[in-house]
Amino acid sequence: MQYDVIVKAEISRSTPTQALPDMTSQIGALLAEIFSKQITILSEGVLRSTRVGRIVLNFKVEGDREITVSFSKKDPGLISLKQRGAGPDGYSTIFLEEDTKRKCIGKDPRGNRMEFSVTTQKVENKLLKSGKLKLEYMIDICGVRAEISRLSLTVTHDKIKENQNS
Repeated sequence: MQYDVIVKAEISRSTPTQALPDMTSQIGALLAEIFSKQITILSEGVLRSTRVGRIVLNFKVEGDREITVSFSKKDPGLISLKQRGAGPDGYSTIFLEEDTKRKCIGKDPRGNRMEFSVTTQKVENKLLKSGKLKLEYMIDICGVRAEISRLSLTVTHDKIKENQNS
């Protein structure tokens, strides 16, 4: 199966105040606002099934950056989330599974090796049934909470609408 789809991505990222410099409350509040980002993107994408039983959704965000979400039909709660066009090597991948903490190795913007951990709070995968996927996760660098992210995807295609009605 392969379908052209419309993807509505709602992305919310914030930097907790503990990761920001300790300053007066007014400056700290301003920095928290600067380091918080909430965007909604409407994009064309492709939803497909591979021969080995994985579901893969690709769509573009912010210019040449592409997001790939994939999971096994047998284990839809374990999500692979990959950004292409991010980082010095062009890729950034994390694996999300509800109520887990995983150590990851990546590269910082200068290309240096970096270790971080991803704690997943929520994985709600109803992509094949109703076209919806919700992810909530936190990224810690050197034990300091660096980012809290929420990703909500709504995929629209006639086949998904048929699944909702049955």
